[in-house]
Amino acid sequence: MLTESGLDLDHVPPDPSREDLRYEKRPGRGIMTGPSLVSVVWSAPKAPSRAQCEEALGAGLPAGHVFGHTAPGTAFCMWTNVDNVAFVRVSGPEGEEGVPVDIVVWPKQPA
Repeated sequence: MLTESGLDLDHVPPDPSREDLRYEKRPGRGIMTGPSLVSVVWSAPKAPSRAQCEEALGAGLPAGHVFGHTAPGTAFCMWTNVDNVAFVRVSGPEGEEGVPVDIVVWPKQPA
């Protein structure tokens, strides 16, 4: 569950933190990536591989993108703050506590 505490996706399980993924209930906000993180909408019904996410991120949205109040099924790829690749899909409607999300994080590739 993504709440107003946010999520740090570089920990297993993700820690409450606003480093990587953020959520605000107020109008015009909703789901947001961290202020220096690039993301890209994933519109295919099937979840991507790491390579597909990484390729899509090459043409990503500006850092700190605000996705807004999203519908179930909305999905995106993003870089985390330590260069891991993550795939996030909204798995249910927003509620009082936040928005349910399914998340896959692939570790940084060795250089």
